[in-house]
Amino acid sequence: MKLLSIHPDDCSPHDAETFMRIAAKGDEVALADIKRGVRRAHSLLWIVQDNAVCAVAALKIANAGYCKRLFSKAGHSRDVMTCPS
Repeated sequence: MKLLSIHPDDCSPHDAETFMRIAAKGDEVALADIKRGVRRAHSLLWIVQDNAVCAVAALKIANAGYCKRLFSKAGHSRDVMTCPS
């Protein structure tokens, strides 16, 4: 098994479409959000086994609103301004 990390700017249009298609199969995130997220991601991760992509993930760059919701849901009082970006 191999893990590839690729910056979105370094992906070909075909690779980006493949990433989005695989991510959409998980039914966890709306396709429009996947498309927006791919362009904004810090890095796109590809897990390859036997020369086939078997999973994908994106490392997102969190904005302040996302951090605030995340910390609130977790019951944490961390200052949003300390959230890494």
